[in-house]
Amino acid sequence: MNQTFFSDHAAKERWFLLPEGERIDVDPETGNLIFPVDTDFVKAFLRDDSWLETRLLRRIEDDHWRGWTWEWSEEQDDALLVDVAKVVPVGDSRWYFPGRGDCLRCHTAAAGHTLGLNIAQLSSRTGPGGPDQLDELLESGLLQISPAELASLRERFPPIPALDDESVSINDRARAFLQVNCSSCHRPDGPGDGKMDLRRETALLDMGICDVDPSVPWSDVQDARIVAPGEPDRSVLLARLLATGRGRMHPYRLEIDHVGADLIRRWIDELDCS
Repeated sequence: MNQTFFSDHAAKERWFLLPEGERIDVDPETGNLIFPVDTDFVKAFLRDDSWLETRLLRRIEDDHWRGWTWEWSEEQDDALLVDVAKVVPVGDSRWYFPGRGDCLRCHTAAAGHTLGLNIAQLSSRTGPGGPDQLDELLESGLLQISPAELASLRERFPPIPALDDESVSINDRARAFLQVNCSSCHRPDGPGDGKMDLRRETALLDMGICDVDPSVPWSDVQDARIVAPGEPDRSVLLARLLATGRGRMHPYRLEIDHVGADLIRRWIDELDCS
């Protein structure tokens, strides 16, 4: 991934398993990869090179998805299925294990379920000097589009920049951060509160955030707005990123993404919505 969803500073590894003989299509309107029924998506989380959790998302039918999660033992030789959400201590911090009903709260239908598996996120190399991931999928025959179609999709959906890439403008990096971490819920037909649209391609004045009263009051912010241009400390969007209790965003994190929050602070500080 060009930029990963914040997961309490855990490292992540990812795989997907296609049914034999099946291929991957691409939605030309969103850039999302479209996977066949019975595809499995696996993501594993690690801290200090130790397995914490493994999640599996499966496309059961066209519009039916299910998710499961397993908790690894301290001995690292087995993992048990988690039925009910829980928080457990991990070293000096804590870790949230989602319950069976939690997976689709982020992996929303509005966002295409698989989230990061799209043209903008996968337009990247597998390592320094390594092959481009989309080129690999195309050359392997797994993508059922032509090279010309892939080139057109790359142009329409440019790569998501890394948070710390100072060669990219603060605006572009901040919009990418919101796309990756917030837009699965905060978009048309998404489950997020209010009418925000935090997708990267949405025009600034159509995002529903500039000088807008928050739909949920936030007592710690005086004269609050969702985003108060030039005034980060009046902006509930930033306050929620910095919160660790009720009202924090995203709701399943336990730690603060200081790098992401600092970027959003800088973005709001220079923002002009006129």
